[in-house]
Amino acid sequence: MFQETHETVDFSTVYGKEVTFIEKIHSDQEIRVVPKSGRPMPLHAMSNGKAMLSMMSKSEIQSLLGSQPLKMTPHTKTNVKDILNEIETVKATGYAYDFEEHSEGVCCIASPIVIPGHRPYAISITVPFFRFKKNIPLFQESLNRCKNKIELF
Repeated sequence: MFQETHETVDFSTVYGKEVTFIEKIHSDQEIRVVPKSGRPMPLHAMSNGKAMLSMMSKSEIQSLLGSQPLKMTPHTKTNVKDILNEIETVKATGYAYDFEEHSEGVCCIASPIVIPGHRPYAISITVPFFRFKKNIPLFQESLNRCKNKIELF
């Protein structure tokens, strides 16, 4: 994916109620996104978290979200019903999005990775806001190719 997009890409999984990164490759562009360690990474506020939530049952999701999910930016959804509706869209499309929900100025697209017998995983591409929308088709194609290689392995 990195060779196609030159954006920050990562492979992640669920750890408790948060996203944890297994592997990251940082963008080589002058203006780039480099995820900051030490800040909360709630599943509902990140595309890779939403992708992983899409592999869970409604009751599992509600248990992880609680009654008042953490607000990271003014764009973060905190209404559980709205989050559940978005997760249904992820299940239908195979793509999860973060439009400045975790960090202002940062957008992300992710796909769930299904490895039978293992916990949920996701791959994602993280991009500065100004480069995101125009490149969504490229990001979707790149995610699909990568996802297919991983799941066929």
